[in-house]
Amino acid sequence: MSFNLPANRLLKLTKGSWADVQYPVTAVVQANLTPRDFFEPVDPETPRSCVPAGGRGFSYLFDSNSGRMTLRGPSVFPPMSVTFNVNEGAWDIIFVGRLMQLTQSIAGEADVDLLLTHFEHTLPLLLSLVTGLSIFAETLEIALGDKLEARAETFIPPNNVRVIEADGRVGELRSGIEMLGLALPSARFILACSYLREALFLDAAYNDHNPYTHSLVVILKCAQAIEVLFGGQRDSIRNRCRSLGLADQLIESQVIPIIFARNTLGTAHASSFVPKAREVEILRHFSKRSVHTVRQLLLHISRADPQKRTFLADKLERHPEKEKLLNALEQSVKSPMWCVEGKIEVRHVEIPDPRLG
Repeated sequence: MSFNLPANRLLKLTKGSWADVQYPVTAVVQANLTPRDFFEPVDPETPRSCVPAGGRGFSYLFDSNSGRMTLRGPSVFPPMSVTFNVNEGAWDIIFVGRLMQLTQSIAGEADVDLLLTHFEHTLPLLLSLVTGLSIFAETLEIALGDKLEARAETFIPPNNVRVIEADGRVGELRSGIEMLGLALPSARFILACSYLREALFLDAAYNDHNPYTHSLVVILKCAQAIEVLFGGQRDSIRNRCRSLGLADQLIESQVIPIIFARNTLGTAHASSFVPKAREVEILRHFSKRSVHTVRQLLLHISRADPQKRTFLADKLERHPEKEKLLNALEQSVKSPMWCVEGKIEVRHVEIPDPRLG
């Protein structure tokens, strides 16, 4: 979740009704946090996020094909059990294992969404800061007095699933393989396809993530594919699209808006802009359309007259300023790590690839 692109929250009532609640009311909110092993004991075979000081018997499983690394071990933390009184007692925050509970009085129904947003997102962000672990709220529930209980669920807009004819798979594979003649001499085409694949990955529900949380990054990847093909200037993009036979109306309505969206909505830069719910839906729909547009653009290029796509052979130049920066970064990583507590650095155990020993 990004505050730039908030998720649609659906509160599913499990007890009572909103009409029964009288404000002000005491709200009790609970969330189960991940990674679980930081907060409570886990099974020794459960993948771990950290190692208890003095822990023994840990091992890393390296999948040399995918590059994935899984840490397991028998040593576990005791269950967390602590209560914090915050803001002069206005809040009570309790940890029981990975269950985090907040008790707070709220003045009206309008405060519910703000409370849930800060509990589900702001608090885990701050916990991530101090622990150095990526902490998320896995579940979220709220009770208002003894009148109402609800579970927060993420509303997922309709998702597209491609329908493929069984006999059509061979033809698609053949088309991809036959593009090698075009792709091998063109680093631009290969890199653009790489950006498209990243966009497809982030936009796909079959990769075990909510694709709508990555919509802004999907737009960024689509813009990068366009710019590596045609250059970063809009006039250059327009001219090269025209040279490929694309109509001006298509260029202005389908291609150029991807560049505008990337440059304006903060997908490549920090942004404090938070779109409204309707605007979020527009962005999510637009990101999916962008993936489709870039894919069609690359397919169109692959079928275009070779004389119209000679620009693909232009080399991708190395930039002296980037080489200079990398040299400076090499010196930077050699210097001691900075720590706000002085010379004491956060303790890590470095795990090298055993094949490189």
